Amino acid sequence: MAEDFGKVSIDELVDKIMRKLEEAGGSSHLSSHTYSDQPILRKGSDWARDREHPDGRVERDGKSISAGKAQTTEPDGSHAHSSRPSRASRMQGQTSTDARKSRATSKWHALADDWLGDYQPAGDFDDDLWGRPLGSGTGLMAKVVPEVKLPPTLQRLRELEGSRGEDGRPLRGGPLFVAQARLASDFVDDCPYQGTLPYRYLPTYQVVSDRELRGYFTWRASWREGKATDAPATFAMLLSYELINGVGCEPGEPVVSELRRLREACRAMDLAGRGPSVTLDVSHLIRDYVVVHRLDPRLATTEEERRFGHAVRVLRDAEGSVLCRAAVHDHKPEDAPAMPSDEILWAAMGALSSYSPERSPFLRAHAEQAAHVGAGVFAQMSLHCGRRRKVCFVDGLLGFSNTHPYVPFVGVPLEQPPTLEGSGDIRLTDADLVTFRFGRWCIRRAYERQGKSRDLGRIIHAIDCAMREEWEFGRPLKPRPVPGYLQKMIDREVRSEHEREQEEERHRFTVDLSKLGGIRSAAATTREALLVDEEREGYVPGAEATEDWTQPVSTASATGGDPTPSQAEAQAGERDAPPVVATVSPGQPAPVSPQPTTGAEAAGAAGETAPYGLDPLELALVRALLAHEPAPPTPPGSPSVEMLVDSANEKLFDLEGDTVLEFGDDGPHVIEDYEEDLRGTLEQ
Repeated sequence: MAEDFGKVSIDELVDKIMRKLEEAGGSSHLSSHTYSDQPILRKGSDWARDREHPDGRVERDGKSISAGKAQTTEPDGSHAHSSRPSRASRMQGQTSTDARKSRATSKWHALADDWLGDYQPAGDFDDDLWGRPLGSGTGLMAKVVPEVKLPPTLQRLRELEGSRGEDGRPLRGGPLFVAQARLASDFVDDCPYQGTLPYRYLPTYQVVSDRELRGYFTWRASWREGKATDAPATFAMLLSYELINGVGCEPGEPVVSELRRLREACRAMDLAGRGPSVTLDVSHLIRDYVVVHRLDPRLATTEEERRFGHAVRVLRDAEGSVLCRAAVHDHKPEDAPAMPSDEILWAAMGALSSYSPERSPFLRAHAEQAAHVGAGVFAQMSLHCGRRRKVCFVDGLLGFSNTHPYVPFVGVPLEQPPTLEGSGDIRLTDADLVTFRFGRWCIRRAYERQGKSRDLGRIIHAIDCAMREEWEFGRPLKPRPVPGYLQKMIDREVRSEHEREQEEERHRFTVDLSKLGGIRSAAATTREALLVDEEREGYVPGAEATEDWTQPVSTASATGGDPTPSQAEAQAGERDAPPVVATVSPGQPAPVSPQPTTGAEAAGAAGETAPYGLDPLELALVRALLAHEPAPPTPPGSPSVEMLVDSANEKLFDLEGDTVLEFGDDGPHVIEDYEEDLRGTLEQ
């Protein structure tokens, strides 16, 4: 009896027990003829014969037969069972049977205690697995679950289960749970639960055992301190019910933050394969709490859900706009919603499609062209389904828009039924709307099936195939079967887009700004070769060469006579600016007045913040040309009109992206297409 059964397998242990039973009880306990001479289904008459003939033999017509086969024969040759014994005989037989069972059970208990007295099971087991003890002793079959003593706080919590409320009615359901939760809101225990925690559906304090209750408050204290990393299903649901009722946390966003932390812990346990999953239940509680308390919908939805809802709304609006503008059936043009752009519509189609355009190198490289083709195919399919089918195009892809009842906090023990705070509806996403009307909750969804659409994926794949073939892309795709009418729509849109792109390419020109420096250098060389000696040496008339030239350069003085309105305006700007002074000594050539080389330097030298860095001479020239007057002559030593036109064009290139001033038969003038823009720029 000193064998170590802790190292013996279960099969070997059962074999040894069966052999001991055979040695101790002989054939009275085990029979090798089980089911051999007895029917599988035994009736009351069979049990009665067994009590009357314990040896199992019955004498009939001088022959001994088995009791299980004993039957009576009727005069007509049919067999009949023996008559039913009286009530007294049945009671007497039952008493003898119970006595035999009691002796067998006592013998079994004695043998089990003898064999398993020193056996200790490996690991921890839940107390519910042991059940009621079958015998006496200290072995496996006599293990007794120790009782747990509750602290005073938990004793008062248990006492609330039989108490009554202020209205005299017994506390039960939500009011009872809230009262118990508030009583033990700050209670901390130090009795962790040992063993496997049983899962309880919709748990409350009332349905858990005392050991589970103390284990929960111990785990809750560790959770609040941030030390607990696991979240058993029963404990997680109890904690979520407390948070929803405002116990242990401030109502509002702090409750949502705690619930989201609890959801992450539950998701970690799901990944580890530990216990039943309640992650989805906690997610529903977060959504319900955000809806009832009118919090930010982004707290209850993921980025993927919001992206899906936005894509559904874009497709619905695009289809409605197409049908209303075409006046299909009951749609009216004045009811047409705003049509989204081709790029937005294409992005929405990609978000709902099982074939993502982002995974195609061709569609990524030709995103603009693909967007135009996709939008065109979508419009044609919307018109086709709207005119020839009973189901619209988007309904066929995502299902019908539907409204169904919505019940927040299902199964959660609450003190009062939930109601929507304030007025108005709650929009969780662009495709999900929660309403509360006349005490009834409803949720309206613009879709029926949430997920990627395979039909839309086949359409985008067909677009990719057709565009690769039309653009002669190096790697063609293997086509998938699509309806003939749909393929014709795709081919028509692809050809149209390709022709439009080729037409734009023919009218496109490219300006290489890197060559402007060489062009300017060549122009300066040509200008220098065309200058006469007087101009190259800075020729000054003799009447003005005998005195110092200390007057500022002015356009009006060079032209002589009364200045025109545009010249007077230019002179006013020049008077406000510091004059550019050049000192000329008698007998010396007049130096060329310094000219700013950049817009910033010109503005600083003129004292005026001219648009686009125009200097006073360039500004006077542009204003004169806007007034449809001839170009004013330049002062001696200053750049020529041609050079002023070139420098002004260079500075005004950022305004229109093109040449603004050009030379004609009558001299320089402003291009008519840019005249209004240039005038508005100078008037600012």
